[in-house]
Amino acid sequence: MKKMILIMFLIFLCIPSIGYAHSYLSSSNPKERETVTTPLKTITLTFETKIEKLSTMHLLSSGNEIPFNNITVKDNQLIGTVSTPLENGSYTIVWKIVGEDGHPITGEIPFDVKVAQNKIKTPSQSTTSTTKQDGIEKNTKLEKSQKKEEDSQAKNTSSSTWIRILIVSLGIIVIVGLISILKKKG
Repeated sequence: MKKMILIMFLIFLCIPSIGYAHSYLSSSNPKERETVTTPLKTITLTFETKIEKLSTMHLLSSGNEIPFNNITVKDNQLIGTVSTPLENGSYTIVWKIVGEDGHPITGEIPFDVKVAQNKIKTPSQSTTSTTKQDGIEKNTKLEKSQKKEEDSQAKNTSSSTWIRILIVSLGIIVIVGLISILKKKG
């Protein structure tokens, strides 16, 4: 019995990554593929575990980014607010979080807004007018930023995988060695 307890203890000691769980999206407002019929200024993503402060999201419509006034991380929630309610149309939330376990996770949530016209407040023309050149520059910067994030994520995932394989392999070697030592003594 003592041998079994010792072996179990060593397994948990040598393979600490088993205890970590990835943080997956548990709910969102708006929900995936939802058609929102009331004015929407706040987007909330809720994850299964606490997320890191460097987690972020982007809001896209027809390939253009809709800027958030504020993005906040509160424990397991990622909250973004826009200055005016979203206009009718199709949108996609592109999110990237870093979970408690340090792993980056990404996802997308498409949704539509279809609010009755009398409920939509139209922003003044001066705040919504942008030049085509500004839109192109914003899209180019967003694409470059996303490419850098994807490259960084690929490197992190690759090195993380190798580290886990190494830890598991070393744990197995230690356990096999201890079992053989205990068998010789017992």
